[in-house]
Amino acid sequence: MRTERPDRTFQHLLKGKPAIILDNDPNALLFPSNLYSFFQSPEDFNLRWLLGVFFYAIRIIAFWMSVLLPAFYIAVTAFHSNILPIGIFYTLKLSVENVPLPPLLEALTMQIFLELLREASLRLPQAVGSTIGTVGAIVIGTSIVQTNLISNSMIVVIALTAVASFTIPVKEMSTAARLIGLPLTILASVFGFLGISFGMLMIVCHLSKIKLFGERYVENPGFKEFTLLNSKKVKKHD
Repeated sequence: MRTERPDRTFQHLLKGKPAIILDNDPNALLFPSNLYSFFQSPEDFNLRWLLGVFFYAIRIIAFWMSVLLPAFYIAVTAFHSNILPIGIFYTLKLSVENVPLPPLLEALTMQIFLELLREASLRLPQAVGSTIGTVGAIVIGTSIVQTNLISNSMIVVIALTAVASFTIPVKEMSTAARLIGLPLTILASVFGFLGISFGMLMIVCHLSKIKLFGERYVENPGFKEFTLLNSKKVKKHD
């Protein structure tokens, strides 16, 4: 894990794990890091353990939302619309009725558009970048819907996916979540839920076999770090 935060580095060192710090470089490299450490924020440990566990669990759910939500939407729209209630089914069909693009191209177009807005807001000065992100999303998004190139439901799905990925405190994992969702989206457009299941099986198998310095990448969810289970018991002396 690469970080510029001293509190995250200090917390990593308190766990007995090493960090690499170089002169004239604001970044520190923390290792070994597992999958769940990318969802923890140092602010969580300043709160009561129940609140820390809650926000930590929200980020894990948001990660899987950013990975699975576009693929799930495409699978439901293209193959499994019969699982929806009647009201939602008709609303979904009305939103995609006049759209010329298939759901896969809709999702890829909107994801590329969001990545362009994100890169533009990062490269410009802060005052201009925030304006470009807000105005560009509103103006261009409204124009796309009015021209019937993208459906309203697809814009909602991609917006929820982007918001879910931005809740992850580490930028690299946030970007990885959006990239992992692309092959799942393609599999969902071809095979439906079966393609999503196959893709998730491949991802889980790949993560399960990764080892970093003798530690498994997905072994410890890290929930007990927020409680007093790992703290040393204070002996009372009379």
